[in-house]
Amino acid sequence: MKRIITILVILTGLLVLAGAASSSRNEVALLYHGISGVNKEAMNHLRQEVKKQGANFDFKPVSVTSSFNPEDFKAVVILNTGQADGIDPAISDFLSAHSGLSRMILVNLIKGSQEYKVDVLAPSDATGGVDAVSASSLWKAPGLGGFKKKAEIRAMHDEWTGIVFDMLEKE
Repeated sequence: MKRIITILVILTGLLVLAGAASSSRNEVALLYHGISGVNKEAMNHLRQEVKKQGANFDFKPVSVTSSFNPEDFKAVVILNTGQADGIDPAISDFLSAHSGLSRMILVNLIKGSQEYKVDVLAPSDATGGVDAVSASSLWKAPGLGGFKKKAEIRAMHDEWTGIVFDMLEKE
């Protein structure tokens, strides 16, 4: 009887450890700088899409000001918001400090852009050396009668999210 209990305890412990290890491999760091409305909307949208699409990973929000090890994650998705052009200086510093990491995706949500289009950018100096996707930071349709615009905005965010998910599936 003692042997059976001991074996059950050991098996339970191994299952817990295996579950914890597999969940950390499926976590994607969602790096952000500041809790802006745009960052909140993007984080919520990404989490909703994980559930909707049944993705095999989950996002863990991480502030760029916190210390964490990017190697502990499947990948790092970086929200670059609040910029009309270029990369937030804090995000740029992070990219420079981790330039050897290939598992990073930069999401540029461009401040002030009224275009409902998505651009995919190859690694370059402009993207901090990592794959990137760019779209407008709009989440609500400006002005009256914005039903069509609201649908276009939603489609734009669904498009960049889909691209990020595709990139993550390749990791």
